[in-house]
Amino acid sequence: MKHNRVLSVLLAVVMLALVGAAAPTAAAAGGKTTVYDGVDYALVYDYSYYTRTRPELVSAFGENGDAVLAYFVEYGMERGDQAISSFNVNAYRNRYSDLREMYGEELRRYYLHFIFSGSSEGRLGLGAESLLDIRTTLDGIDYAPVYNYSYYTSAHPELITLYGADDVAILRHFVNYGMKLGHQACENFNVRAYRAQNRDLRAQYKNDLKSYYMHYIYVGRSAGLPATGTESITVPVTVYKNTDFSAVYDYAYYMQQYPALAERFADDDVAALEYFVTTGMTKDEIAREDYDEALYLELREQFHKGYNKAAAVLDEIGWDLEAAFRWSAGLTYDRHDQTMPRKPDEGIIAFADFGFDKGKGNCYVMAATFCEMARLLGYDARQISGFVPVGDQSAGVNYGPHSWVEIDIDETTYVFDPDFTNETGNNGFMITYGQSGTWRYNIKEEMHE
Repeated sequence: MKHNRVLSVLLAVVMLALVGAAAPTAAAAGGKTTVYDGVDYALVYDYSYYTRTRPELVSAFGENGDAVLAYFVEYGMERGDQAISSFNVNAYRNRYSDLREMYGEELRRYYLHFIFSGSSEGRLGLGAESLLDIRTTLDGIDYAPVYNYSYYTSAHPELITLYGADDVAILRHFVNYGMKLGHQACENFNVRAYRAQNRDLRAQYKNDLKSYYMHYIYVGRSAGLPATGTESITVPVTVYKNTDFSAVYDYAYYMQQYPALAERFADDDVAALEYFVTTGMTKDEIAREDYDEALYLELREQFHKGYNKAAAVLDEIGWDLEAAFRWSAGLTYDRHDQTMPRKPDEGIIAFADFGFDKGKGNCYVMAATFCEMARLLGYDARQISGFVPVGDQSAGVNYGPHSWVEIDIDETTYVFDPDFTNETGNNGFMITYGQSGTWRYNIKEEMHE
């Protein structure tokens, strides 16, 4: 009884606000209006049906049809009330996925669509207690080969909690997030199995999981490529930059010999091979039990043209990381020599060779020479191409291209910036991102060899 009294008081307050706002211009049978604010709601509203199913409205408004209609339009539609025997907004929403894509959970818009378009189009407003025409197409792409709504929501029930029975929102979640995370969304496609069993795709897409889904949609399914089964790599990649390293490299052996690498490159044979070529060979790491030593040396020279040059410098200055940094920071700064590499995608070797040969260069050259020497010293050094603030910052931050080196030591990523030391005279050796007195580094990408 107390609940009913509270509801009656609430509805009475609503009535006072709505009766003045309602300005009907037409009436339905029995003298009850169906027009509110210039819109005729007769297709989705009947006073007798609505008050019979919601008797508390009569208690609150009496037989004031204007107020009841105003309440339905302002509050009932938003809540999804059924106000006529021939139209149920949830059934209308369940039946038509094109409307769900447009309107989502905005129930009011489904009523208005039926009034202005749906009824004349012959659309039905009843008879769909669950989702029909479940959407698999988004932005013109049909994800049906890799996606099934029922399978995906069963595997991830939290999505129903988050989005309700909104198949469009859940499909969008799969496309925008689930694919990047490698979620399995149907019985016949497992992205990790697809990646593991198709090494040509691993060489092309590496760990970009979304690309594997898209490849299967457009090519893999029709080509009959395996998309289920083992998630373990079956035939590891041995070709890097069109060169076959199989005579000196075996993925399983390499991972077994170096447990730290196995943890780092678990199930990523592409990254493991790239690491072996770019870094492991400079550290004399052995990746095959019965390897061809002569070919090993030949390949190392081919892919590390600066290898002997870096070793010669270390022989002269001492095999020490800080000594290598001082040597690179001591190069003569020069950014105008036309024979110097101009773009980061020309690679570390090109910049390092220039520095070792000419004894001068810009930030990319300094970082490259240090990176090569750091690798010879046994460090997993990475040259980074990015941006730092330049010029007068009082009128806003302007960024210029810059390059530096990263090395992970004791689970901390350190920055080594020879050019920072060269230009400012301050310490750029083994600093950290955000450290006071250093530049504000904005990372773009790790440079290739």
